Amino acid sequence: QRTAATLTVDLNPKYDWEPQAGGVIEALLPRFTAEEDREVVVRLLACLLVLTRTAFAAVAPRDPEALRALVLAGLDLDRADGPTLDLSDKALLPCEVAPLLEVLVGELARREAAGEGLAGRPLRLNLGGNPIGPHGVKALREAAPRLPPLRALDLWGCGLGAGGALELAELLATPSRGGATVGAHLEELYLHVNGLGEAGGRAV
Repeated sequence: QRTAATLTVDLNPKYDWEPQAGGVIEALLPRFTAEEDREVVVRLLACLLVLTRTAFAAVAPRDPEALRALVLAGLDLDRADGPTLDLSDKALLPCEVAPLLEVLVGELARREAAGEGLAGRPLRLNLGGNPIGPHGVKALREAAPRLPPLRALDLWGCGLGAGGALELAELLATPSRGGATVGAHLEELYLHVNGLGEAGGRAV
């Protein structure tokens, strides 16, 4: 109980050093070792599952115009450290990633047609702090062939887990626009606060 009281149950902590909800389970489970503790553990897991489902059910996905506004606000092709789409801490839902990437593809095509595009430069993509999970990474993988090469990919605190790590491993091996794999161009990859686990870490 003392351990639980000192930990946050925030599913998407604001700071890297704050444990996610999974950290609460990780800290508590070793203390429930007796057979009679089994019910306590099951109830703890069930409550966390209900909390997650309730949170997602309470939030309506953004409409296309709202997603377009996010892309326009976060896209900076003249940034000093390279063209960047910064969507960190925008409370993106897993189901919003695919339509958001569609907006990005369309906006980059529009700018290239106007002579204001990437001109062959790779893109920095920051999705950090959004609980997009494995589903969001899958959407990124499926959109990769139509996206420009990525120089940096920031996925800190995205709730990936081992499943997201497996999706990410496939993403890195997926060809981006131009033919080379996503991993071939990538120079920076941020994955902290994701609970990838040993299997997920090996996969990546």
